[in-house]
Amino acid sequence: MTTKAVDVMAVVADFFEELGLDWNNLEGVCTDGGPNMLGSRSRFITLVKQKQPDLKGTHCMIHREAFASKTVPKNLHDDLTVIINIVNYVKGSALNTRLFRELCRDMDANHTALLFHTQGQRSNVIVYTDTINVFMAKLQLWGKQMKKGSTTFFQRLNDILGGKDIKDPLKEEIITHLDHLGDEFKRYLPGINTEDISMRLARNPFICQVDDVPEDIQNEFLELKYDSSAKDEFRAQDHEEFWVNMRGAYPQLSNNALKPLILFSTTYLCTMAEIWHLGTKNTIGASIVRDRGVSGVIGQHTVHVGVAGDVRASGQKF
Repeated sequence: MTTKAVDVMAVVADFFEELGLDWNNLEGVCTDGGPNMLGSRSRFITLVKQKQPDLKGTHCMIHREAFASKTVPKNLHDDLTVIINIVNYVKGSALNTRLFRELCRDMDANHTALLFHTQGQRSNVIVYTDTINVFMAKLQLWGKQMKKGSTTFFQRLNDILGGKDIKDPLKEEIITHLDHLGDEFKRYLPGINTEDISMRLARNPFICQVDDVPEDIQNEFLELKYDSSAKDEFRAQDHEEFWVNMRGAYPQLSNNALKPLILFSTTYLCTMAEIWHLGTKNTIGASIVRDRGVSGVIGQHTVHVGVAGDVRASGQKF
């Protein structure tokens, strides 16, 4: 089997048929953004939309974030390369990791291990969009402060300067980098409409107004809004758990709110799921992730298919 879009589609279609999944319940597909995944003609997303025209196709946010962050001036990029090489060397073997830990202890460092920070597990489109928006707003703030010569938000640089003014060449270099980074994030991560009513209901239905809710669910909305027990549950649970628990009492409202939550924000979930790897390059693994969709590795690409409905399969092969 190849990883051409038509072959990937055939495998996914067979999987849907095997589990009896309804294409009409398909809400979204998240891919790693390979050329055979996205496109307007014969790409995978296009083929899936022939089965379900209303689905939302998304490109993994971590993948796009990585593309955007590669915009680094050459001299800063050279410094970053040195840092990456050091990290890779330390993490390259258990011996190097132990020696690094002992070195940190001898220096009375606050930390004794190199940490890899990423997002993905337990995240959703709303959480990720908020995180991106906060970062882009901070880029603008940092740029404005740097133009004034303020290094307040750059703690390490502030410590190095020791109260001295930053020199103009370095200041201009930092400003240029921040501007370019902001432009790249806007290009790779265009804004999602977080004020859409489905998004607002998913975040917090108790602060929404009845006139903003579609008429066919306004009765349910009012019943939920004044349900004190539901308010207590909302405070104690995450968004997905709350809305799944509300499906019995408020089915229409829950289905509306779950639409943005069921979308995968990143294919990171694919690697965290229980997946079979068949041991060859052109392999397929799949599972149901958190009862809200199909996650799979197809060749060198990762694909998530968000399915609305009561899906309860685990560890199935495509």
